[in-house]
Amino acid sequence: MRRGIAAGCLALALGLATAQEARGGDYTVRSCKEEAGAPAYPVDGWHAIGLVQVDTIGESCFRGGSLWGVLPGRDLRVGTYVGWRFDAPPGTEIVNYRISRSTTVGAGADDAKPAFFIAWPALVANNVRELCQRPDCTGLGRRDRAVPENIITPTAPMSGVQSLYFAAICGGADGKTCVKPEMRFDIHAAQITLRDSSAPALAALSGPLAEPGRTHTGTTTVTARATDAGAGVGSFTLQVDGQPVAGAPAPGCQAQPYTLRTPCPTDIAQTLELDTTTLAYGRHTATVVAVDASGNATASPPVEFRVDNRLRAAYGASLSYSYRFVKRGTRFTRLTARNVPRGSAITLSCRGRGCPFKSRRAVRSATKANHKLLTRALKRRALRPKARLTVRISAPDGSAYRRTLQIRRDKAPKRTTRCRQGEPGARYEKCG
Repeated sequence: MRRGIAAGCLALALGLATAQEARGGDYTVRSCKEEAGAPAYPVDGWHAIGLVQVDTIGESCFRGGSLWGVLPGRDLRVGTYVGWRFDAPPGTEIVNYRISRSTTVGAGADDAKPAFFIAWPALVANNVRELCQRPDCTGLGRRDRAVPENIITPTAPMSGVQSLYFAAICGGADGKTCVKPEMRFDIHAAQITLRDSSAPALAALSGPLAEPGRTHTGTTTVTARATDAGAGVGSFTLQVDGQPVAGAPAPGCQAQPYTLRTPCPTDIAQTLELDTTTLAYGRHTATVVAVDASGNATASPPVEFRVDNRLRAAYGASLSYSYRFVKRGTRFTRLTARNVPRGSAITLSCRGRGCPFKSRRAVRSATKANHKLLTRALKRRALRPKARLTVRISAPDGSAYRRTLQIRRDKAPKRTTRCRQGEPGARYEKCG
C-alpha cells in the first residue's frame, strides 16, 4: 500500500477545489481551532497513522497549536509515511471539508521524492486529492497560521467517504531511501461536514399525557425516549394539534459549534411539561418530535387527550348527613362537608318552620378536607315539612357547590345538588 502511494504520486495533479452544498441531515464538526486561530478545540475523530513515534507525530491544538506530522532527518525507506486520519462516526459519511494546512517538503536524496498528500476515501494512490512533491513542490501555505492560502476544500464531490488521510511520505522508486528528508505538515484548523441520513427512532411515549383519552388539568407531563446513530438525539418538541407548545434539548447534547463527531447522546429520554391552561376546553391531539443534531426529525404516533381547566374546584365536594324522625318533624344527627377545597367558605342557610337561623357562616376558610357542620342549635331543632336546609361551599377559584335538603313528612329529605363554575356569568348546573 505504501509503495502504491509513492509510485503514483508524480502522476497526480491538484484539481480545482470545489464545495458541496449543505442540506438537511448535514452537520459540521470543528477540530483544533477556528481559522482565526481561537479558541482551541479537541480533536475527536483524528487518529495518528504510519510511523507513529514521539518525534514524528503530535497534537498541540489544546494550546492553540496544530495537528502535526514529521518525517525526521534520518534515512527512511521509500513508502515510509506518517500522518493523521479522520474517521466519520457510524451512520454518517464525510461530504465536505474546509481545512487549513501547511507543509514544507525536504529535498531528500538517492532519487527518492518526499511528498505531502491528502487522500480519500482510501489510502491508495488513485485516491490522492492534493499532492506536494519534490522537486516540483517544496511547500504549501504558511506554517502555524490558518491564513487563506492554507485553506483546502474537496477537489471533487464526495459520496460514501468514511475517512480522510493527511500524510508525509518518502516517495520514489522501490528500494530507494530518503536521506534526511526533514518534512513537516500541520493541520491548523478543520471543519468537516458529515451527513447523517437516518432519522431518530422513538420508543412509545410514557407519562400522564401518553394515556389515551385521559382528562388533564393544570400541568401534565409526557416522557419520550429516542435513539439515533450518527449525530445523536439533539432535542425534543411537544406538539399539540400540530403546533409546538414545549421543547427541550436532549440532556448532554453539545451546543454548536460542534467539536465532537457525535455531539449528542445516541440513546436518551426527556420529560416535557404541558401547561394545559393554555389550551381550550375539550379534545386535543399530542405528538412528540425527536430531532437529531443534524436536523433529521421523527414524530411519535398521535395521542388523544382531553383538557378541562374550568374553574370548578368545588365540584369535588360532597355532603353526608343522617337524621331521625320526631313528632314535630325531622331532626339532623350528623351533617358533614367532605372533600372541601382548601380556603373554601362554607355557609348554612335555613328557610321554613323550625329553622334556628336564616343564614350563618360555618367555616370562613377551610384548612382541612372534612368539616362537621351540625351546630348545637340545629341539632336540637326539628325542622318542619317544607323547610329547606342549604349548605353552600364556595372555593377560592370562585366555583361553588350547593346542596339543598327539603324536609318531608315521614320521608327522607329531598336533596337537590347544584354546582357553579368560577367563570364570570356561570350558572348553577346539576352535579354530584
